[in-house]
Amino acid sequence: MNTKTVKHALNAYWYATQHLCNLAERYNRLKSQAEKITTTYSPAPGGSGNQDKISKAAANLADLEKEYQAEYQKARDAMHRVEALIGSLDDFKQRLILEDEYLDFKSRRQIAYNRHFSYRTVTRIHEQALIELNKHVF
Repeated sequence: MNTKTVKHALNAYWYATQHLCNLAERYNRLKSQAEKITTTYSPAPGGSGNQDKISKAAANLADLEKEYQAEYQKARDAMHRVEALIGSLDDFKQRLILEDEYLDFKSRRQIAYNRHFSYRTVTRIHEQALIELNKHVF
């Protein structure tokens, strides 16, 4: 294995977060659309068809809610795996750098500034951490 494999595993946290955000946006969009549907009363037989729209919107919301719950659990599991992977490092600085980059989504320049390291030092510590994870985990 190489460090690209480790980086891919660490990036699973970001992908899981993005997936959950996308599902939440879809749910909120459907919910908003469903709330805008109102019943209208018509003297014509058969009604206006709004009842079908309401029941369809409610069914879509229920389906999306079930999907969201299942995907949420998968995403949380992926996030916990990444947290455990980073937590398995013995070196405190390596853990801090990886947590900042992969859990808090900070750039290396931000990390360097916040941690009072040079960019080069952050990159070196990051690479050492990936090599260490590759040795022990993969």
